[in-house]
Amino acid sequence: MKFLTKKKNIFFLSIPILIAGIFLRHYQINFENYWFDEIVTFWVSDPKLNFTETLKRNFEINDGAHLIFNFITKYFFYIFGYSPKIGRYLPFIFSVLSIPLLSYLSYLYFPSKVNFILSIFLISFNWYLISYSQEVRLYSFQFLLSIISLIFFYRLCQKINKKEQIINSFFYIFFTTLAISNHTFFLIIIFSKFVYIIFKFFLDRKKIQFLLFNIFFSVTLFIILMNKPLIIQLSINEFWIRQIDIYFFIDFYFPRFFGSKLMGSLFLLLLIFLIIKFKKEIFNKSNKLILLLLIIITSYSIPLIYSLIFIPILIDRYIIFVLIPILILISVFTSKINNKSLFISIVFLLITSSLVNTYLDVFKRQVSKPEFNKAIDLALQNGMKKIYLKDNKHNYLIINYLQNIKTFKKNKIEFLINKKDLLKNDFLFICYEPLNGFKCSLSSKLENSNLIDQKNLQLLKIFFYKNKNL
Repeated sequence: MKFLTKKKNIFFLSIPILIAGIFLRHYQINFENYWFDEIVTFWVSDPKLNFTETLKRNFEINDGAHLIFNFITKYFFYIFGYSPKIGRYLPFIFSVLSIPLLSYLSYLYFPSKVNFILSIFLISFNWYLISYSQEVRLYSFQFLLSIISLIFFYRLCQKINKKEQIINSFFYIFFTTLAISNHTFFLIIIFSKFVYIIFKFFLDRKKIQFLLFNIFFSVTLFIILMNKPLIIQLSINEFWIRQIDIYFFIDFYFPRFFGSKLMGSLFLLLLIFLIIKFKKEIFNKSNKLILLLLIIITSYSIPLIYSLIFIPILIDRYIIFVLIPILILISVFTSKINNKSLFISIVFLLITSSLVNTYLDVFKRQVSKPEFNKAIDLALQNGMKKIYLKDNKHNYLIINYLQNIKTFKKNKIEFLINKKDLLKNDFLFICYEPLNGFKCSLSSKLENSNLIDQKNLQLLKIFFYKNKNL
């Protein structure tokens, strides 16, 4: 630990870890094709559309949700080009920015060089965050906004002059409003802050009033700006998420957050151990870390209560921000351990397990999303440039996505829309299984065509039809 006393040594240690985190997020960034939700984002974010058309598409397919991220994605495509490969770089950028910012937030809570290094390591090598950095959805953006909002909230809680108060207040309101508008689950963090303010500043009325003003102003702006999407979301009485089962209360999504059942158990048990070990400190009224514990508790309890009373809404990615307090608490409390043997043992366990798990998940990665590119390559290998999709009301989304893939454009592949065209051409029949209830038979008989081959790809079934008369 003496090695970490000099700022120069901290720099030389943190920079390689940051570079490793960036590399892991960029490595095989387009390893997989888009899955359906990403395809929806791609369609809504078409840069050729004007503002009103984009807004209409978003309400048509998302009921107004994900609006902020879709508009940011739209202008990202406008600048850099409308391509699925380009799209993956936006969440990558958000995820990369999260690495130093989370480490900075952790350092604010406990200004220890060991804590800074450990926190930057934990976020850089977290497979869950790496995986979402390569998915064109709002979750990496939400994680980043949550960190920034917590940074400015921390500053607002400090004793600062009026000028600094105004500046921090402006940025807090801006990023907090953006975070709630991006995903309403951020209101969970808002509620945690509210409880923390009452607990922490009970005797300081001016401080309570100032902090509550910032919170209520942010929420009010959100309600004004996102009034229509909010009403639509609250009116939904049936959702695709399943009710949680008994296993949830065993692992609390930790296997998802940390890459495996073993890693999930390790981090969950370590977090519980550290909270128990430092319970007197964390529940001390002067300790700022109580906010982080509140966020963990409310991130699970509020969606769970809502799910039991109304409809199920609790799923791991909706509470991706819970990783912020989990990683910070583990990093801070590990750094506070005075017992040298215990400290070295925990750090060694964290580093080795994270490195091994990340290696397996990143470098031994298996395809989990639909293999559209492979289907196109197989069609071209068989001399087919006509594609027919299994009948589905969402085919227009798949068509828009495939038409913007480079290989598809380069080889001038066409879609057969009219079933009569099937009688005149050789074609590849593609069935995206989850979209079709895993029922992939061709609805009509083709007397003029022979089925010459079929293959099962990840989430896709493809059938090669040869016209008898050609």
